[in-house]
Amino acid sequence: MNERAAADTVQFAQRQVNAAAEKAKDAAAALAAFRNSHTVFDPDRQSALQLQQVPVLKASIDTLQKQIKVATGGVTGGQDSLSQKATGYARLQLDSQFADKQLASAMAALENARSEAERKQLYLERLVEPNRPDIAIEPKRIRGILTAFIVGLVVWGALSLLLASVREHRD
Repeated sequence: MNERAAADTVQFAQRQVNAAAEKAKDAAAALAAFRNSHTVFDPDRQSALQLQQVPVLKASIDTLQKQIKVATGGVTGGQDSLSQKATGYARLQLDSQFADKQLASAMAALENARSEAERKQLYLERLVEPNRPDIAIEPKRIRGILTAFIVGLVVWGALSLLLASVREHRD
């Protein structure tokens, strides 16, 4: 019974570790899919590289003014800008960190459950081996049947005598 309780405790903790590991894998896969679909490895670094072009482009103001707007627009502008991608990236990165922490917590809980299960084991030992009787001692069926038969005869005889005496007194 103790082994089953210990096994149940360990299995529960193992299921939690498996679920946390699955979440960590899913978060890492989502982060990789985001990078691949948006062709972004690290939005902060990529935006810093694009902003470094601004001083060079300001040297020829007339011809390069449009390029500066394009470069800064790519970082902070519309729907496809790096700032928009950075928010999605930050959210996925936070999810990944949370999943990793949850995995670590679940693994610690599994180790605690294993050690607790090992600590709480009880050991039972037989002191005397059970044995079976050679012959049934009780109930004594034949003696019971004979006793009931003899008592029945005595009661029948007593009632017969009683009825005979009652009939004799009537006549």
